[in-house]
Amino acid sequence: MRVAIIGTGKVGSAIARGLRGRGHAIGLGARDPQAAEVVALASETDARPMLPADAAEAADVIILALPWGVAEGAVKALGSLEGKTVIDCMNPLGMIDGALGLTVGHKTSGGEIVQGWLPQANVVKTLNQVGAEIMARNAHLPLRPVMFMA
Repeated sequence: MRVAIIGTGKVGSAIARGLRGRGHAIGLGARDPQAAEVVALASETDARPMLPADAAEAADVIILALPWGVAEGAVKALGSLEGKTVIDCMNPLGMIDGALGLTVGHKTSGGEIVQGWLPQANVVKTLNQVGAEIMARNAHLPLRPVMFMA
């Protein structure tokens, strides 16, 4: 399967490492695909560093691993993604009155908002319940973390 991971921070990197060696062609969608850390991650995971829109266009499945504050513009820049499966790993978090909190989700969900940005895509909400550190080390935990899907 062709998989695009949009975002190469902690979560995107953990997912790329988890997919390494599983037979998928991975595109790493990054603002600067030639940045040293992106090139290093691509080399480590046998992935291809690409611009986000190019990675999404080439993929069967797109994984969104972006900070919520930049998500809307970045996701809309990917195009319609008509008929593609989009896995939304993002949490709508931001600073509110000096503390980290939900910026949306009181009357709607982040997943519903992402579906609104991509009405032609099939959005699945998952991989957002545990942090990147747990994703990266799950094989070493006494119990595997549970991941819910919506």
